[in-house]
Amino acid sequence: MLSAVAAALLLAAAPPAVPAPAPASALSTFNGVDFRPELGKWAEYEVRKKGEAVRTMRVAIVGKETEPVLAWWLEMSIKGPDREFILKMLTTDHPGSPGAMRRMIVQIAPGMVLETPVLPDESTRKPSPVPEPLGSELVKTPAGTFKAVKQRTQGGVSYLSKEVAVFGLVKASGPEGVTELIRQGDGASSLVQSTPQQTGIPVVPGAWRPKSSGGP
Repeated sequence: MLSAVAAALLLAAAPPAVPAPAPASALSTFNGVDFRPELGKWAEYEVRKKGEAVRTMRVAIVGKETEPVLAWWLEMSIKGPDREFILKMLTTDHPGSPGAMRRMIVQIAPGMVLETPVLPDESTRKPSPVPEPLGSELVKTPAGTFKAVKQRTQGGVSYLSKEVAVFGLVKASGPEGVTELIRQGDGASSLVQSTPQQTGIPVVPGAWRPKSSGGP
């Protein structure tokens, strides 16, 4: 687990500290949320919705492809009291961006893994609303304290920081509930271990739209 840790003061005779690597550059922003793919990075959230059991959600970059274009395997798992649902996507950009998604794999139960054809996104979706900036705040979470940009987006208020992996989401709240970062780290590998069965039921990427109030 990663948390905010204060750096110790170095003696004058000590060798200079090696600077920490810079956060991955964002490919694009969708509904005010950046997509910063970096292989092996993961972030885990607690999702609290009114009238529902508490769930955990993990987002992770578990692989990448370089041919025919650079694309990232983004995996999102949602775990509740009785089951876990895993969505694995090969995407060239933020999965909410038109034309970004190349493949989609779904695990609905252990050993039950399906891959659905991805149709070209030819929809005429309206552009994502521009978030309303609300300044910055220090946000305390179980994963540490972050200086976060606060903004009002479609469906609620979100807090974002470049220190947080994948989507930069620290916390989001809205009428449906609250999503809060509880841990993050490196070394993510895919939770999908079975070979997917091909299905003939296509999916249009535009039908999958992340909500800032309930997650990225």
